[in-house]
Amino acid sequence: MTKKQKAELITQLKEIAVKNGFTLDRWGNYKKQVGSKGYRIKFKKINCRLEVKGTRVWFKIKSTPVINIDPKKFNLVLQTITKGE
Repeated sequence: MTKKQKAELITQLKEIAVKNGFTLDRWGNYKKQVGSKGYRIKFKKINCRLEVKGTRVWFKIKSTPVINIDPKKFNLVLQTITKGE
């Protein structure tokens, strides 16, 4: 995967996150509150990390290299998480 393809994939994944109700915070992470749980998506240089907020601390649910993420599966994961609305 070229740098341009990787950048396009990351842009596509961010658009999917926004469509599922995630908002961009001041640190560049995507966050969403569902009931009493908070969810956060962090896009790093190499990977994408999905986290849930416990009582005070963020816990990693899943961390996957960006090049291995299928946008359709990513969308399904976000829809499943936000079902509790």
